[in-house]
Amino acid sequence: MTPEAEVTSLTPLGKYLRRLRIDAECSQEAMADLLGISVKDLSLAETKTGTLKADTLDALFQHFGKRLTIAQRADIRRLAEMFSPDLRVPSKPGYRNLLLSCAKALEQISESEAMVALAQLKARLPDPVVPHSGVLREVKE
Repeated sequence: MTPEAEVTSLTPLGKYLRRLRIDAECSQEAMADLLGISVKDLSLAETKTGTLKADTLDALFQHFGKRLTIAQRADIRRLAEMFSPDLRVPSKPGYRNLLLSCAKALEQISESEAMVALAQLKARLPDPVVPHSGVLREVKE
């Protein structure tokens, strides 16, 4: 794999993780040990799943937080939650169809356009999910 291909295969969260690791002159093994996860899980977060659990994020901020601005911390948390397998959506069919349509559209627009669309959706829809322990959970009706 060429260095260019390796860099382009990173998830948005993975770009932050790899930059932190390189800046701290830390191997994947050392960073994974500091975060309390396996090297495989760290590698997956960098290249495939793009997510970390809330307790792993807390460890990341504890060990590498001084290297991050407040905005970078917020961005890392947002990215980790966005791709979290713990994300729960309401069971109403209309919401599921809306989310599927949005997911397809997001592949075709810029990140800034996606953030504007997300803000507009949040303003129009009832709040079906609430933050809980760093991840989004479904609210029981």
